[in-house]
Amino acid sequence: MKKILIVLGLCSAINLSVSANGLLTNSNQSAAYVRMICRLASLDIDGVYYNPAGLTKLLHDGFHASINTQTIFQTRIITSDLDIMNNHEHKGSMSVPIFPSVYAVYKKGDWAFSFGFNPVAGGGKVDFKNGIPSLEIQAAALPFVISGAGIPTSNYAVNMQFKGSSVYYGVQFNATYQINENFSAAFGIRGVYAANAYEGYMRDIMINPQQPMFNPSGGLMSAPEFFTAAANAYQAMGNPALAAQMNAYASATSDKYADVSQSGFGIAPIIGLNYNYQNLNIGARYEFKTRMETKNKTTVDGTGLFPDGKTQRVDAPAYFTIGASYKVLPKLNVAAGFGYYWDKQAKMHSWDPDVKNNPNDPMDLGNYVRREDFIDNGCQEYSFGLEYNITEKFLVSAGYQYGKVGVQPEYQSDINHTINNHTYGFGGQYKISENIKLNAGFLMTKYVPFDVKMQNPVAASKYTQTYDRRNYDFSVGIDIKF
Repeated sequence: MKKILIVLGLCSAINLSVSANGLLTNSNQSAAYVRMICRLASLDIDGVYYNPAGLTKLLHDGFHASINTQTIFQTRIITSDLDIMNNHEHKGSMSVPIFPSVYAVYKKGDWAFSFGFNPVAGGGKVDFKNGIPSLEIQAAALPFVISGAGIPTSNYAVNMQFKGSSVYYGVQFNATYQINENFSAAFGIRGVYAANAYEGYMRDIMINPQQPMFNPSGGLMSAPEFFTAAANAYQAMGNPALAAQMNAYASATSDKYADVSQSGFGIAPIIGLNYNYQNLNIGARYEFKTRMETKNKTTVDGTGLFPDGKTQRVDAPAYFTIGASYKVLPKLNVAAGFGYYWDKQAKMHSWDPDVKNNPNDPMDLGNYVRREDFIDNGCQEYSFGLEYNITEKFLVSAGYQYGKVGVQPEYQSDINHTINNHTYGFGGQYKISENIKLNAGFLMTKYVPFDVKMQNPVAASKYTQTYDRRNYDFSVGIDIKF
């Protein structure tokens, strides 16, 4: 019972990613991506993010700019076959009306200097209006706890909600140089600012103990009131040990609230290389690990899990991509790409007061859970895309990406889970004038449900909890050259 809201402790590394991606990285960073998916060898202005080494291949010297926004909807579905729970399905909804990406490039001869701003991770707010399984299970176990004490109890009720928002703002600067006719290289740096906020409550816990003295009607009554009455009765009967236990239950079932914000900052270098020969272009980039800590700013913490000022590591992993595009026909361009995240090498620590420090282990982190211990290998992305010019001014495009994760079942939780996914996108581009292009696209992500066997809290058996999601993204962007 002391961990009545322990699940909220996982929020220090909450995953609110809004597109198919690694554990803490968004892939969807331009309208051109949404309509084509595979942009890792881009020679357009969104190469500021996807292929900075290719920016010297922009057709004209001078200034180039791109403004993009996306509207994203996501539903998270968590189902459980644990029979003691009243609710076997918990849904979390997320909507992101504006998800911006802004790029600017100045190209002159063999040099290009560029700037990018985008949410490199997170960007959404998820709302579980009827709570999450980890919360409800605590209340669902109460009838068994009380029945085990000799008071028949068969039902419970609870009012709970969880909200979490997370966004990692990235500001990136690159310098690109054309080494020779075929090769160009880039060096960049990205600063990342994390802004997270979490709210949750679990209140109005009720039970129906069949106890004439404390609950003569046999209906649902307040759990804290029942345990307080039982504590007073045991104290009067000269049993202080049981009285103390009942008082502890009364405290554990009282209304709990959490209102916490977290912030942090990190910096990562980026290097890139581009090869171009006739109709073939190959782009590669490597983003170094972003070492980052977030710090709690706690307004309300009825859980004891969010000490004000406590810090935790939430590194963004190193990331490598390589992509190729080839103009098969004058009007047809095809592309393929691969990305790999070094997730296991990134530190992702969640603070938990019930994790004990081992003084004999110099690597022990004390009250921290090392979530990277539950990762076998990094996430991998395989993407394909094509573009076809219907006319000189109008092209259509489509693409596909498969995301494969490498986490163990112990990594997954109802708040922070990452699962394999299939992303499909399509859209087009219209050349309004020689200097202005309009991109628009739609993508959807289908996730592969992930089953986790979990320990039944009231019996020596397992139950299955399944994580699933639905994701939809509409995007529009405008590219301008001056």
